[in-house]
Amino acid sequence: MIKVKNLIKTFRDGANSTTVLDDVSFEIPRGAWVSITGPSGSGKSTLLSLLAGLDVPSRGEIWVDDVALSQRSEEERSALRSTKFGFVFQSFRLLPTLTALENVELPIEIALSAGEGKRRAFAPGRARELLERVGLGHRLHHLPTELSGGEQQRVAIARAFAAAPPVILADEPTGNLDSKNGETVLALIRDLQKERGSTFVVVTHDPGVAKLGDREIHLRDGKLVP
Repeated sequence: MIKVKNLIKTFRDGANSTTVLDDVSFEIPRGAWVSITGPSGSGKSTLLSLLAGLDVPSRGEIWVDDVALSQRSEEERSALRSTKFGFVFQSFRLLPTLTALENVELPIEIALSAGEGKRRAFAPGRARELLERVGLGHRLHHLPTELSGGEQQRVAIARAFAAAPPVILADEPTGNLDSKNGETVLALIRDLQKERGSTFVVVTHDPGVAKLGDREIHLRDGKLVP
């Protein structure tokens, strides 16, 4: 599903340069849960950004579902993000003027506008069903400011899975939650990921989150380490 080969990412500031990722290679099979771990500054967030096509590598290549990301324009990568990826962020990133239901409906509408509706069967009421699945059937018409942190993250999970993307990328999805809500969120992600066969890639500092995965990719100083 995802193949990374000889990935190098260097940031330049005038005459100075910093290599954040240094010759990183790995493969992630379809349907796997992979955790990306490592200390702060090890390159985890940069790697996730590259996997999402938000940036391009200095050298090396990333393939997602046999599509070479760095060979695509920003417009093409943006279109791929709307059809190939779902995202779960530490800070939730719900649109504040939309209700929970409208936030979850949004990626479905984007996929339909991109023509994905012809290839995917979006059943009527899919957004509602997902919110009920994460225990928020009674909060459909509430704005994000009317929801607790745990509820907002559950909305974000439903949104990530709404358009049935083959890949879900998550950046510290339990970082702003207490332990009880964190466990609830992880259980929901695991259930939905297994049911829908999604490939799940999560950046985390939490060993408890990392051990849930099928594999751990550990970075230190931009390099893969055992």
